Amino acid sequence: MHVNIAAHRTGHRHIFVTTEFGPFCRNRRDLTRCGALRPKQAALALGLFLRSRNDRTLIMMSGGSRFCEDTSSFYLTLGRARLAQMESFLQNCMLIRGELNSAVRRLAWSIVERTARACQARDQVLRCHLSDDSKTNIAYHFDYLTISLVGAWDSLAQVVGILYGIPTRSGRYPGFRRQWFSKALRENGGQVVVASIELDRNNAIIELLHYLRNAIHGPPYAQVIHDHELRFAVAAEVQERVTRSVTILGGGEDIGFVGKDQSSFQPAQVAEKIVELHCEAMCQVATQVSFSQIELDFPKRRLFEKNEFDIRRTEQVLALG
Repeated sequence: MHVNIAAHRTGHRHIFVTTEFGPFCRNRRDLTRCGALRPKQAALALGLFLRSRNDRTLIMMSGGSRFCEDTSSFYLTLGRARLAQMESFLQNCMLIRGELNSAVRRLAWSIVERTARACQARDQVLRCHLSDDSKTNIAYHFDYLTISLVGAWDSLAQVVGILYGIPTRSGRYPGFRRQWFSKALRENGGQVVVASIELDRNNAIIELLHYLRNAIHGPPYAQVIHDHELRFAVAAEVQERVTRSVTILGGGEDIGFVGKDQSSFQPAQVAEKIVELHCEAMCQVATQVSFSQIELDFPKRRLFEKNEFDIRRTEQVLALG
């Protein structure tokens, strides 16, 4: 094994893929110097490298033309691609007529923007993790990730509140975790939306995002070293609830939490997984929203269909992100 590492360094290779760390690496700094990664981590590192290039050249659908994206537009495209299953919902929000138009358009697009920012924060968490950056920097980007995803759910709740005519008073903001909002949504014809929110996996990701986001605003995450990897401890006051959510979402799969009670987590792996679970749940809920009582500008729909979100481009962006 030592011979393999020496050859690896001599060849100026940046990643050493292995399933066994113990025999040759005693601490995390040794792992960083030789670039030792498990297969799953190596795959994440490769994806990060491809997304980190300044020039992202994509083959477009019409005529095989080439299209280059800068960082900002790439992540916006990635956010929209991750939410492709709710494209009909987004289009309907853009087609609303009357006084609701401005607010709904702004909130609907903020769902895409916040998901895009979360994808970018996810990559920063992974970059910090692979470069052995300080836990403060990792925690900062992880915090931004969870804030962005929770914000996307808040935006969706506000859109739903407007579409179903749910009045709000000072200090009472729409939110899928608020009982008064769920009750009002049922009373105003949104039973299907509430049923979608209450599905185990959808409810679990909403709850998990809330617990992880709120936990970081107290004392800084405690550093834990588990199996030569940096991990953060789950705050004691939310540990039981986090365990319940992780058990539902994991279904026996390792999603980055360790210990019998999921008392700590590997930030890079969790960041990757919660973005995926967020997008899955967000699309399921959004597709249940009804526009039957809302006046839409149908002539504009033809314009949207003519300039339909490029599926080929979406597939290529998803392959990178």
